[in-house]
Amino acid sequence: MLINKRRLEREQLNRYIQVFDRESGSFAGFLVDVTTEGVMLGSLGPMNMSATSHFSIKIPRENGDADDVVFDAQGVWGNKGENSIFYETGFRFLGVPMEVKSRLERMIKNFRIIGHC
Repeated sequence: MLINKRRLEREQLNRYIQVFDRESGSFAGFLVDVTTEGVMLGSLGPMNMSATSHFSIKIPRENGDADDVVFDAQGVWGNKGENSIFYETGFRFLGVPMEVKSRLERMIKNFRIIGHC
């Protein structure tokens, strides 16, 4: 039996936020859901679970600009989505500074799907 150790409710966002690998600059996937402790990424292929991943995202602003947010994360679980072409991978943030957590909290507040269970 798998025990859910998640302490925070996942929040789904009302827009697609692209995630990029900072080392290669390549597209890694989309944020599927997020907490201030981690993210679930949707990607076209399986993600490397054995190494620390170095990601960046652009959080859109109302004026059309975007804030760059960078973070490191460790893969915790991964599988191919049921009836999907996408792989889902859960990542836990590693050493995220308070400034980045604050930006993520604002992103969640501004873009979460209202009424999502």
